[in-house]
Amino acid sequence: MRIISTIAELRETVRDWRLARESIAFVPTMGNLHAGHASLVGAAHLHGRRVVASVFVNPLQFGPNEDFAAYPRTPDDDRRLLESLQVDLLFAPEVEDTRVWPVTWLLVRVASWLILIHLTEIAVWALFYWWQGCLPD
Repeated sequence: MRIISTIAELRETVRDWRLARESIAFVPTMGNLHAGHASLVGAAHLHGRRVVASVFVNPLQFGPNEDFAAYPRTPDDDRRLLESLQVDLLFAPEVEDTRVWPVTWLLVRVASWLILIHLTEIAVWALFYWWQGCLPD
């Protein structure tokens, strides 16, 4: 199992696998792995030639009153479990190397709001046509 910690290395490795036409399954985790994670890795093996697992405790997932520092971290146990499950690559970034992720989360949130606005618009027009009696029976 290869262990990498930078986004650049991850992109390079995934690019090489894609050029070789290998399918890739991804199992994102926050570490402290257990049997449920092992089951996800097993399912990933069914769906991809290569399996990538990440272990990253994202500080953005913790609110102001939640204790990021107290979240359990078991990197050695996680690594051993993933190796035993024949994971091809463990992506374990440092928080400093994930500075691009907040931008990604912002884009996801904006896209979600745009979809919600569009669905609301569709519902309003459907209600309007129903109210006007324009909808077919």
